[in-house]
Amino acid sequence: PTIQLKTESIKFIPFDKYNQDFTFIVNEKEYHTSRIVADLLSKKVSKLHFTDPINDKICINTRTKGDFNHFLSLQNFKVNQMTDDDIKFICEIAEQLETSNIEVKVNRDEITIDNVINRLLNDEKFDDFYSKEIESEIEFVSANFSELNSQQKDQFKNLSVSTLERILKNDQLEVESEDEVLKFVNELYRADDKYSILYSYVYFENVENESISEFIDIFDFESMTTSTWKSISMRLIQKVVTEKVKIRHRKKKEQK
Repeated sequence: PTIQLKTESIKFIPFDKYNQDFTFIVNEKEYHTSRIVADLLSKKVSKLHFTDPINDKICINTRTKGDFNHFLSLQNFKVNQMTDDDIKFICEIAEQLETSNIEVKVNRDEITIDNVINRLLNDEKFDDFYSKEIESEIEFVSANFSELNSQQKDQFKNLSVSTLERILKNDQLEVESEDEVLKFVNELYRADDKYSILYSYVYFENVENESISEFIDIFDFESMTTSTWKSISMRLIQKVVTEKVKIRHRKKKEQK
């Protein structure tokens, strides 16, 4: 037989009764709590205590502003109602303090063509906390790729490369033709070669010759990745049908 104390038992610990012996300095303002709460809320702090057990403070600065007490209130293990601004602040705090065991639930309007890119831009900054929302947004973008690409092409450039990868490899991706995908990646690649990884999600075997020519004109071989080469190779192994066969002339051997 085995026996184990349930993790739910931690809910009954009176954290507020412990000595306030740890200090978070957030945007130059001090917030006091116990070391056990600090370890509970922050992996970064708990790791510090493994190497330096007497460490009693940590300093962080954030882009967004808010009340750090909202973050400390998570120690009650209850569902805490907060504003959108509070959530953004807490997500940035959690990212810096390496806090991963936070569940964020949001009530939002329906995803639409008009709002999906902006929502994705906001959510991808905190993908650990908005993973479900991001997945829904990526599926929507993929399923409506052609329309979004024609109406909000410039907005795509603001998304991270990893988010664009997830869109292009998503099973819901619907496009007018594979040429559309290649031209989309070409445009991004012209602006910055960091987008070269996206070529690995192009089905080159389904691309027309005109689009291939455009790709050849702009693509730098030094940007080639293994996955991109594999994608291009699928076109190379296709049977070639031409109207006129190009003949290579061989040099005749000299007769003795």
